[in-house]
Amino acid sequence: METTNAAKAPPATQTTRIKLMTAAERLFALQGIDGITNRHILVEAGQRNESALQYHFGTRDGLIESILEWRMSPINEFRNMLIDQVETEGRTLSMRDLISAIILPLCEPVRTQEGTNYYNRFLVAIEQSPERTIDGFTRGKYDSGIQRVTALMDAQLSHMSPSVRRQRFGMLAAMITFGVANIETVMSRRTKDGGTFNLDRAIENLIDMCTGAIEAPVSDSVTQLTAEPDP
Repeated sequence: METTNAAKAPPATQTTRIKLMTAAERLFALQGIDGITNRHILVEAGQRNESALQYHFGTRDGLIESILEWRMSPINEFRNMLIDQVETEGRTLSMRDLISAIILPLCEPVRTQEGTNYYNRFLVAIEQSPERTIDGFTRGKYDSGIQRVTALMDAQLSHMSPSVRRQRFGMLAAMITFGVANIETVMSRRTKDGGTFNLDRAIENLIDMCTGAIEAPVSDSVTQLTAEPDP
């Protein structure tokens, strides 16, 4: 897949790419990564050229990676900015600060994007795909913010064993991905029906829950099981 020259593409070509990515993101989010055909994406994007997807993205994984790059690059920049702000102020980042630096950038498109946002449900669709993971697409590319957060969290949880920390980080990632996607879904449903949704409260509540989860004391049962050798 070639994405290096995407920003240099002619305006018409760039517009077509964005239409295809927007359509695919929505359909993947609602029906799963493997639940739709290329034809569905083309119709959703209003494209008649049946080779458009292959021309712009090569494969389905190329399309997924392009969506992630498109969405995650500004999210990564925002995440690094949040960490930089606290460090510039000269204070130590609390665990809640670190969880906020993960969650707030993911929620920014929900807050600011015109129309319904599907990005976080798209992330869930990737995680539910049998052969794909978000980390598999993004590792070492646009994840510098997450790497910084993880390193700082790891230091604050040094009283836990490495295996317990690794498992908690994995569970936390799932909790955040599915939690923000739930916020996205409920907000979409409420506003569609003419209701209201307190987005700030939902975000802050999720931050509280995730902070409590990652800092939860390690029970005697987990400590004992951690000490036992793997079969």
